[in-house]
This record gives sequence, C-alpha cells and structure tokens, in this order.
Amino acid sequence: MPTCGPSPSSVAVDTYGVEGMVTGCTVTTAQAGTRLGALTWQVSQPPLTPPPPPARFVADRYIRTWASADADWVPADPARLAARQLGDVALWPMDEPGLYWYKGTAYHDLTLTLPQVPINSLTGQILHLTPTRDPATGYALTFTRNARGRCVEVRREATLLASYPLTVTDTATIRVLRRGSLLIVTAQRVAEDDTDEPETTLGVLRDAEPLAVRHVGFHVTSRRLPAEVLWVDAGQVHDTFATAPTDWSVGHGVWAVMARYSCSPWWNWYGGFGAGRPAVWSKAILDGDQSVEAYLGVKMLVLDQPEEYRRRFRDLNLTICGDGHAVTSGYSLQRATRVNGHLVTRLLRNGVPVWTSTDPAHLVPPDGQGHRLWLATRLEKRGAAIAVYLDQRLATVYHDPNPLPGGRIAIWTEDNGVLIGRVTWSASNRRSPRRSMALP
Repeated sequence: MPTCGPSPSSVAVDTYGVEGMVTGCTVTTAQAGTRLGALTWQVSQPPLTPPPPPARFVADRYIRTWASADADWVPADPARLAARQLGDVALWPMDEPGLYWYKGTAYHDLTLTLPQVPINSLTGQILHLTPTRDPATGYALTFTRNARGRCVEVRREATLLASYPLTVTDTATIRVLRRGSLLIVTAQRVAEDDTDEPETTLGVLRDAEPLAVRHVGFHVTSRRLPAEVLWVDAGQVHDTFATAPTDWSVGHGVWAVMARYSCSPWWNWYGGFGAGRPAVWSKAILDGDQSVEAYLGVKMLVLDQPEEYRRRFRDLNLTICGDGHAVTSGYSLQRATRVNGHLVTRLLRNGVPVWTSTDPAHLVPPDGQGHRLWLATRLEKRGAAIAVYLDQRLATVYHDPNPLPGGRIAIWTEDNGVLIGRVTWSASNRRSPRRSMALP
C-alpha cells in the first residue's frame, strides 16, 4: 500500500492510504511487529448518532442545560467561563470561533462523527484528541486546502504525520476513529436523494508509541459548524432514568418517579427524599481513573411541609469510589450542606473534609434563583488528583497522598429531597457486582 504524506524518522509512525469501502471500521492486523502489515476490514454496521432528545426538553430553558447537544461542551476560554453568573441557565453559544472541550473523558477507543456536514464548512476546523485539556498535546486533525485540494492533516504535538486527500464533495459524514494505536479517517458522501453512499476510508495511521487520548476538543472557525454538531462516542454511560433504574440500588429513603413542583405535576423525575441520608447507589463498580457528572435539582415539597421549602436549597451530594453503604465513604462532594449553622460546600475523603468553600458560586442558588435549576456537579479522578467541577467551572483539585482504588457512585441528600436529571459516567475499568445489592 502506498505511503500517504510525510513520516518523519523522529516519529515512529506508519501511515497508509487505503482504497475501497469500509463500514464499522473494526481493524485487525495480519502481522505483528513494528509495521502494520496488511489491513483486514471487518464489515459491520457503522455507529449511529444518538436520537435527538424530546423537543419539549430542548425547548425548556432549564432542562436543555443537560438535555441538548451543546450541554456536553464547554469553552476553553477562561474569560467566557468566568463570565457565567450564579443561577444563569443560558448555555454558551457553540458557534462562536474558538476552542471547545467535550466534558466527557475517554478511557478506551472512541469515535468522532460529524454527521452530514457541508464539506466547504470544514475548512480550518481542527479536532483535538489529547491526554490533557491542552491543545498543544496529543493529536490534531486539521481540515484544510493545499495545492492538491481539500485534505485532512494529522499532527502529533505539532509534528505533521500525514495528509489525506478529502475526496468527497458536497455533503458527507466524516468519522475519526481511535482504535488502539490506529487513527482512522473515513467519509461517507450524502447523495442528491439524501441517501448515504458507501463509506470510504481516507487514511489509516499507526503510531508505534501511541499517546493516551482522554479528551476531545473542537476548534470552531465557522458558525456553520458549531461544536455541538460533533458527536463523541467515548464509551460514556448516560442515564436519564427514562426506563426502570435497574442499574441502581436504593440505600436509604423513598426513591421513585415523582413530581418536582406541586404546580407542574406533569414534570416527573427519578428522585428520593426522607429523613437521614436518602441515597441511591450504582450497582456498577468503577475502578481507577473515572469521571462522573450528575445534574441534580431540589424537590419542592417533602412530606407536605411547604414552610420548609426555602430551607431545601442544600445538600445536592455526589460520591465516587464509595463502599456501597456509607455515603461519606470514598470521595464525597456535599454541595451546600449545613455545618455549624452555615452552608458550605466540601469534599470529604472517607468522611474527613479535605476541602471546604463558602463561595456563593459553589453553593446552591436560593429560592427565586434555584427553583427550576439543574445543578451540575462533576468529579474526575485521575491518579491521585480529584477534580471538582461545579456548573462547568473547576472549583478545586485535591491531591490524595493515598488515592482510593475505586468503588460505587452515590447520589444522596440529607433530611431533604433530590431529583436527578441526568447522570453521565465513564471509567478506565468497570466491574459488575456478583449479586444484586438490593432491589432497585
């Protein structure tokens, strides 16, 4: 097979131009060793983009903060992040030029899909696949033009590895697949009758010393192609509790599908309430590095005590690496919990506070601001570092001298009610329990 593009001796890369059709892009190698050898394509159904959320979810200015596609992206510009006000529900415009990061974390193979995009809107756009949220690291795929026409340039930390001709015209679906040490770029043209033509492989690149890809960035240069158009399949689990919560087990309290507001009984969500510490646990056990994000809301009435409502904007709590029994085991983020008569947000390690904040931006907005909000809490564990994100902004990073290996997720509150909009998680390793902890 012919080599396509430069392969500098300083970078151990084999790059191939591959002719023919491919669907699914499952790759096997005919030979082991430093060279890739012959390629064999296993034909399978190409990955599908997820179905759009219900229109009424996207139309609602509060629910769309977790239900719309642009809710999965955040701008890299610190000034745009800092400009967000407490209680603000407007998402950042994703079509403004600049770099955006996908919030999820990849721990295994991933697929990036730009579905049915005008080819001329790709010029200048850059996809980043990086080990950290730094565009100078990792791989960058740039859609550009040269003397030979449109092409996709692949770089590793600014070193050009390959340039693949972009042979499709008009409108096409572009995919970038990371499979082990391989980067695969494919295109599938959309015919004039809106049917998809066979998928064509533009190029395959093998990095003999592949970088760990954990994050996906999209550098937007055209308003015609905003960041939310890019679909990322990195093995994340998204749970909106639209079906029975069979992946979760009740630890304490009353958990069911219930109304959030007495004035809007048609809006129902999965949630829990009760005295003590109502909690629901994941049945899955996450080991090693992991990322968990939960969108949580305050339940308006608990036990028919309306006079208590103004005091309920507190204790929207998330635990990772828990033992499945004590909610303060593992790393527990208590958002707006009451300590000595004051509301604080704090991170616990096995019940011991390791970070505390009284910053209003780290608490739960009070009645009037927080009535319909879904508050985003994200915990990311990477080695010994535990990062806390509150409403998409980094609040703190705790470095554990003796990091916990892993455990279960818990969503919980204290003498209160909590409702769940969406939970998203991914991990370097997932284990299923040998037996059910309890009936969901």
